[in-house]
Amino acid sequence: GEINCELSAALLDDRLEGPRFGDFSTAVASAATDLSAANADNSINSTTTDFTAENISAGQWIKVAGFTDAANNGFCRVTSVAASKLVVTGLTLTDEAAGDTVTMAGSMLRNGTTKKSYTLEKKFADITQFISYTGMIVSELNLAVEAGAIVTGSLGFMGKDGAIAQVTVGTGGPTAAPTGTPCNAVSNVVNLREGGAAISGTYAKSLSLALSNALRGQKAIGVLGNAGIGVGRCEVTGSISLYFEDETLYEKFIDNTETSIDFRVIDGSGNGYIFTLPRVKYSSSNDAEVSGGDQDVMLDLQFQAIRHATYDCTLQVDKF
Repeated sequence: GEINCELSAALLDDRLEGPRFGDFSTAVASAATDLSAANADNSINSTTTDFTAENISAGQWIKVAGFTDAANNGFCRVTSVAASKLVVTGLTLTDEAAGDTVTMAGSMLRNGTTKKSYTLEKKFADITQFISYTGMIVSELNLAVEAGAIVTGSLGFMGKDGAIAQVTVGTGGPTAAPTGTPCNAVSNVVNLREGGAAISGTYAKSLSLALSNALRGQKAIGVLGNAGIGVGRCEVTGSISLYFEDETLYEKFIDNTETSIDFRVIDGSGNGYIFTLPRVKYSSSNDAEVSGGDQDVMLDLQFQAIRHATYDCTLQVDKF
């Protein structure tokens, strides 16, 4: 079955781990007064803080705060980690001496190999009935970003079996769902980047991601339901629709050029996610069809994520 949702901060933390077959990394929680910023190599530097001991990895996004110069605060992606130096992109740093209390935060999720299963349960309170589904593994993850709309998503599950009872299969009372405000594509989706830089000269109208783990139910004699769940290859695809302003992205499709895509979904309190596809190729295009008079010409591109050799992932999710 499928669960649909509107995306808000913390809503999908554990459910994002399911389709990625992994865990979010130990959170970065650094606060230090010995950090300085350098424009020459776009780096954050330290005198005593050891960045290699702060749970920071190359390719990870971190949220920096506390510098006096606002240009040095915000979300940046780490390109290299050394004991006393972080080289970053996403922010254009200016020279600033140490002295302020500078904080860094973030946690990262990439492709893993740990199969995670869940129990899902529906409660019908008026008739005291509970329908439970056990051994449920996430088979699909979908995310849709549409201009002027709330960011929506869905999780597809495949599992062992289902049963009905008059009592819950859970233990203890339920934990309330997070109460974050659903994010929208007007004020909460920012910094859509292609090839490591903001898309220039045009605007995107929609963006979608689809992850499939190619699960299969394994049947057996004498077993009602599935005896097991087979796991296939993790395939990440998507599409992006842009107003056709120049040839840049279309030429990448024609030339089979590798690129990357990343975007943030951050609420008004600064919490949310950054989705990164570090290695992408455009697989098809609508050739900027002219649909008719008085219509915008749109460039619709389908893309396929490819495993990044250094980061060992097709899709990376950073949470804050």
